[in-house]
Amino acid sequence: MGLEMLKAGLATIYEAKSGAEFGKSEGKYRAAEEKAKAQKVGMWAKPTLRQKLGGASTKAPESPREYKARHAAADKLKKT
Repeated sequence: MGLEMLKAGLATIYEAKSGAEFGKSEGKYRAAEEKAKAQKVGMWAKPTLRQKLGGASTKAPESPREYKARHAAADKLKKT
């Protein structure tokens, strides 16, 4: 199911700090994500005019790791 979501542009590969365990499927997962990005499907597609008018973001999607890093940095600033 994860591979199909990557192909459809509905998921990203999770990159943990210590590395993720893919087994023998890592190449397939990475290729599927890159193909979805190249074909601009799912979350990699640019929003249509209607979506932009509805408030859709034009920024690139944020990965789970980028999200965590951004929030950790903000939390660190609040504590100082």
